[in-house]
Amino acid sequence: MTMTTEAPTVKVGDVFYTSWGYDQTNVDFYVVLSVTPSGKTAKLQKCARAVVAGKGVIALPDQLVNEHGDWCVNCRKPISIGRYGSTKGFLIHSRSDTTDCLDSDGVPTGTKAKRARPVIYTRRIKTYGDGPVLSWDHHIAWPWSGSPKYDTRALGYEGH
Repeated sequence: MTMTTEAPTVKVGDVFYTSWGYDQTNVDFYVVLSVTPSGKTAKLQKCARAVVAGKGVIALPDQLVNEHGDWCVNCRKPISIGRYGSTKGFLIHSRSDTTDCLDSDGVPTGTKAKRARPVIYTRRIKTYGDGPVLSWDHHIAWPWSGSPKYDTRALGYEGH
């Protein structure tokens, strides 16, 4: 099969996934936020994922995440849970932009919390076979069918 640049139909809310890794398989999911009028480019944001016991991971498209962490630009403390849904190792900051940042002793500093901007990707829409794919730097994002995807760590393995 060959990849062409004819723009297939991609719409807001569609979910795509990437699978990557050298000695293990990692899966990330992305939700389409917008598509250009020409239909050749899409803007995406990473979404959360959930483990399906013994099967792999599924996308949670209604839970968008900031890929580099959701943190306060004023005090640099995390505002949300960790990348894979764990709070281990994270000091949870207030989720509201109306509360004060806290110092290391938990005392308000008088500076308001401010969320960092989320990572938004702009990717070319291409056709592979009969369907759309999104062109990534060194791999391709495929349309997600809704079924669990194999992920080494999610299934409890350290690597192959």
